[in-house]
Amino acid sequence: QESHDHVTSSNLAIKGKSIFIFDFDCTLTYSHWFYFIRDFNGWKSKFLEELPYYYGCPEDAEEKRNNTLQILSQKISQFITTNNNLNKEQYISKAKSFLFKEELQLLLHYIMGGKARLLMICSLIETLIKNGYEIAIASRGFYNDILFLLAILDSTNNIKMINANHDCTYDANQ
Repeated sequence: QESHDHVTSSNLAIKGKSIFIFDFDCTLTYSHWFYFIRDFNGWKSKFLEELPYYYGCPEDAEEKRNNTLQILSQKISQFITTNNNLNKEQYISKAKSFLFKEELQLLLHYIMGGKARLLMICSLIETLIKNGYEIAIASRGFYNDILFLLAILDSTNNIKMINANHDCTYDANQ
């Protein structure tokens, strides 16, 4: 399967493919991406205090950091909502050029757990691919939310399938 189409694992099995399926939030990501873009205050209370300070953000700048992250969360959420109607290639292209380098660095730190962790995950995925596996993501989140993060991390070519539950119910108070 050459695209991120919603296919079932049985479709891949019929083709004789081996598949390795990852959960997305708090597995591939270090903290919860869904909460970050859908409920920033919930993300902040559940995840931000557990994360180490970003090297570019001294402790006394906590309020500025929180405001910057909240603005970034809103900016990404707006992008996803506004561009939901694009085809996959247009969406990926637009997402790749959407963030400033500094914003991408913040996401690498607070969402992916830093550059070293991201490189470790990329290495694992590359090893699995070299060993004949197709890589898939299964998530209760939303397809375009996941696709956005994969696009800005330049990882869309390695992921052959995203099985996201578009109709999941979400209660920000849980």
